[in-house]
Amino acid sequence: MTSTLTLKDNDEPTKFSIKVYHGGEFSDNPCRSYVGGKYNFIDCLDIDDFGIDVLEEMVKQIGYSVDMVFYFHFKIPYVCLDLGLKCLASDSDFLSLFEHVRGGVKLIEIYDELLVHTSVDFVLYQVLH
Repeated sequence: MTSTLTLKDNDEPTKFSIKVYHGGEFSDNPCRSYVGGKYNFIDCLDIDDFGIDVLEEMVKQIGYSVDMVFYFHFKIPYVCLDLGLKCLASDSDFLSLFEHVRGGVKLIEIYDELLVHTSVDFVLYQVLH
């Protein structure tokens, strides 16, 4: 069961916290879950300062190598992982997350997924970055 913190009298509509799941992997559908990982909370975030750079810095501070490549996802509040898992890669992805914060959700669940690459993926990644 997942809990999502919301506030009725939201005097800081741009502030929120995240629960970051890391080090695990997603099980298959149906009844998807995130297994084998850990989680950390990060509080006092503001949508005006939050983006992919913050997530990348967070995984470094947790202890992951700067050379590792992660996919980030957020879970739509009150929706199961099968249906509510959304990619966090572009500005529009973050705008979708921010809509939930402005709507009163104060705890957003974020999942990282380590890219396990084939040699072709690795070469493509190196070319693009």
